[in-house]
Parts: sequence; C-alpha cells; structure tokens
Amino acid sequence: MAVIRAMNEIGIRMADQKSKGLADVPVNEIDLVVSFAEAHKQCANLPGRVKIENWPVAGEFKAKKSDGEDLDAVRHERNDIEKRVFALFMDYWRNVS
Repeated sequence: MAVIRAMNEIGIRMADQKSKGLADVPVNEIDLVVSFAEAHKQCANLPGRVKIENWPVAGEFKAKKSDGEDLDAVRHERNDIEKRVFALFMDYWRNVS
C-alpha cells in the first residue's frame, strides 16, 4: 500500500496504527482541529471555542492510479502536510506570550 510505503520512507511505522474515535480523545482539551476534506462536519460535539483548519485533499491523491503514480501522489501529500504542520507549530510558538 502506497501510504505505508511513503510513511516508512520517513521512519514512521504505520502497521500498528489505527484511528481513534472521539470517545478516546479528551475533547475539552482540544484547541485546534485539522480537518481533511471537511471531516470536522462529522464531529458535532466539538467545543465552540475550537479553531478548525480545513485542509483539502488534492484530487490527484483521491484518484486511483498505478502503484508508482499512487506512491508519488502520497509522497506529495505527505510532504505538503509536513510543511503545513511545521507552519502551525511555528505560528503557535511565535504567538506564545
């Protein structure tokens, strides 16, 4: 699978990973939600103070392609997400009083 290969390339092991449900997350401690393709609309019980960043998923990533093309698309999205997360942290640390 392309996602597992792309993440392994940067030292992240995905084999034992699984998504958490909202029941497993301390919702009252959340300040920011990064939502891909408007997934936050599935989470009606988020506190009103939570900032939501909606990051679209590129169409090329959603489309089924050959294994090589699929891996390239996953790498592109992985790298884009990494840059965005880094920018979020930099913005946070610049604004800490």
